[in-house]
Amino acid sequence: MTANSIHQTLGIIVCIPNNTYKTPPFPESLYFFQLAKIAKKNRIEVLIFNPKQINWTKRIIPAWYLAQDQWKFGIRKLPLIIYDRCYYPNAAHFQKYRPHILRIHHDKHVQFLGRALGGKIQTYRMLQTNDEIVPFLPETHLITDENIIRAMFKKYDRICIKPNGGSHGIGVVSVRKTENGYYVKGRSKHNIPFEKSIKNKNDLISWIKTFIQNTRYLIQPF
Repeated sequence: MTANSIHQTLGIIVCIPNNTYKTPPFPESLYFFQLAKIAKKNRIEVLIFNPKQINWTKRIIPAWYLAQDQWKFGIRKLPLIIYDRCYYPNAAHFQKYRPHILRIHHDKHVQFLGRALGGKIQTYRMLQTNDEIVPFLPETHLITDENIIRAMFKKYDRICIKPNGGSHGIGVVSVRKTENGYYVKGRSKHNIPFEKSIKNKNDLISWIKTFIQNTRYLIQPF
């Protein structure tokens, strides 16, 4: 895409993992590829970049962009329209990015799109205030201790646990009662699919505690 053919530039901010060797290194690459192809037809160039890498003095960014249907990497001017596609697996990760996101929010030259909602439990509690929606909401609790897990398994044969933050099924796990114990299937916090069998409820509780660690997790019927 030549400079004369560009009518507008759309920036998309992403949280690029430090330990990835993928090319391109960001999640949702297929979605961004499709978005960039459609944008190009409308004389819009899509730039994918990490908000932590903005050079505010020169207002430039190291960014990924599409050229001849291939991802390329180079230095570009900071776009005036920026779409937020950052996802945070936990609060600590969010805090690392927060000052950089706020800097973009407060920049008077930038139109910011896609401001994030709060976590799932905050969204759930907001939905609970609408009487028309309440009948359709699944029972949902923050996992604050093992009694909540035990109580849910008294009501349901299959439950789902998911992180309060994040998306794309990362860290989401289903647990189903079986004749021989429990069958667990899901994705790790590094988005790796797994499945396993656990013999009894006490072992299951111990496994869930180890799996979620300090991350805020919800529990729901599957």
